[in-house]
Formats: sequence, structure tokens, C-alpha cells
Amino acid sequence: MRVLIPHKALGQCQEFLDANLPNATLVKTPSTASAAQKLINSHRNCAAICSKVCAKIFCELEILREGIQSMSSMFATIYIQSFLNNNLFRDR
Repeated sequence: MRVLIPHKALGQCQEFLDANLPNATLVKTPSTASAAQKLINSHRNCAAICSKVCAKIFCELEILREGIQSMSSMFATIYIQSFLNNNLFRDR
């Protein structure tokens, strides 16, 4: 599994990633929008950490988890999204 993640979000979401996807390959992206775009163009065994705005812009994406950031003082809510019908996080 690959997780597309903006560099700035890595520190914010590290605890979630370590607990839920310890074997995932993290692929750094310049922004949440670039992570979303790359997810749409990628294979199915992939997820992206994006903002809620990305889910509205890229209607092909589905929000699977909200609030995965570790730092409670963060203003931006981080979302993990997956392209098509990836059931990775649905039952957790």
C-alpha cells in the first residue's frame, strides 16, 4: 500500500500512520491537491491524505477517515481518501 502525503501533513499524521498503516510506503507530495491528483491517476492499492476541499474538487475521491492528525491544535482537518472502492479503512 502506498500513501500519498503532503510533506507538512507527515508530522501531523504520523501516529495514525504508525498505528494503522505501519507497512505503508509513504510518498511525499508538495500539497494535498497534488496528492489527490496523483491518487486519481494511480493504481488501486493507494490512499492519499488530503483536505476536505480536495474531495469536493475531485469528485472521484471518497473520504474514508477524518481527524487523523495527532496535534489537537491543528486548524486544518486532515482526511484520508481512496480512489474507487478501496475498503481498507471501512471496518476499523
